[in-house]
Amino acid sequence: MTIHAFCHEQLMTHGPLTLEALTDLAVAAGVTHSGTPHVSVRKSLRGRAVPMPDGRLATPLWLLEGRVLTTHAVGENGFSYNADGASDVALLTPALRTGPVPLASGGELRAPSSWGYGWRAPKGWPGVAPGDGELLGLRIRDGALHVELVREDDALQQRGQALAAALEDAQLDLFLGDPAAVSRRLTEALWASLATDPGLLTEPVPPLSECIPALRLALARQPDPWVLPSDDWRPTLVLPAELEWIALDHARSAQMSLDDWLDDHVERSLLALDGVQPGPRTLAKVVPFPVPRRGRSWP
Repeated sequence: MTIHAFCHEQLMTHGPLTLEALTDLAVAAGVTHSGTPHVSVRKSLRGRAVPMPDGRLATPLWLLEGRVLTTHAVGENGFSYNADGASDVALLTPALRTGPVPLASGGELRAPSSWGYGWRAPKGWPGVAPGDGELLGLRIRDGALHVELVREDDALQQRGQALAAALEDAQLDLFLGDPAAVSRRLTEALWASLATDPGLLTEPVPPLSECIPALRLALARQPDPWVLPSDDWRPTLVLPAELEWIALDHARSAQMSLDDWLDDHVERSLLALDGVQPGPRTLAKVVPFPVPRRGRSWP
C-alpha cells in the first residue's frame, strides 16, 4: 500500500489528523521506512489532502460527505468540461487524485492521466438526463458519488445568494483577471468553510460559476478559446505557379496590389457561398470582427 493510500484510509476512518499523528500511524504500519517519515508523508499528501483551519489534515471525501455540487449536463458523458464546468466541480479534483471514487450506480470515477480537470467515467454514466430547468447534482454519500436531478427554482437561487454572501470575506475579487486563480481561491475558501460548517452545501445551490459573482465575472472576461483573435490568425494561401500569374494579371488590370486583389476576391467568393451579394469591400459590414490578413510571400 502506498503512503498516500494508507493516509487516505486513516483520514476516512478517523477524520482529520495532524501530520505528526499520520506519520506515527504510517511508521507503525510499516508503510514508510524513510529516515524522515514526516517529509515522506507530507509529500505523499500534497494536492491530495486539505489543510484544516486548526492545522489538521482532512481527506477530501471526508469533507465532502453529504455535500452536493451542481453542474449543467452538456458533453459526451453528460458533463461540461469547459472552464465553467471545471470550476463547478473543482472540489472533486483532489478527491480523484487520492484514488478512484466509487459510483453509487456501479464502477468508479477516475482522474485523467494528467493532473488536469475532468475525469474518466464508465460508459453510459451518469445515465440521468436532466429536463428543462434541471441540473445534475453530484452528492457524496457513504464515500460514494450519487447523481440526482436538481430543480432550478427560487429556493435554489436563494441558497446560492446565501453562499455568495457567506464567502464575501474571501477576497475573490483580488483575482478577477484570472478565472483559474479565482476558482483556486474559491476552492480554498470552500474547504475552510466545509471544515467548520456541517450544513454547508448539504442542500444544492446553483453551479458555482453562476452563483459566485467573482467567478462569474472572471469567466465572462476570458476569451472564447474557439474564437481566435484576428491578430493571431495567419492562414497561408498557396497557389500553383499558373494561378499566381492569373492572380497577378487580374490585380494589374484592376490597378490593385496583389494582396488587396486577393483579399477582395476571397471575400467576394466566401460571401457568395453564404448567399450574400457583396458590394465594394463589404466584408467588414457583414462580419463583426476585423478580417485577418494572410501571411504570403511572393517571388
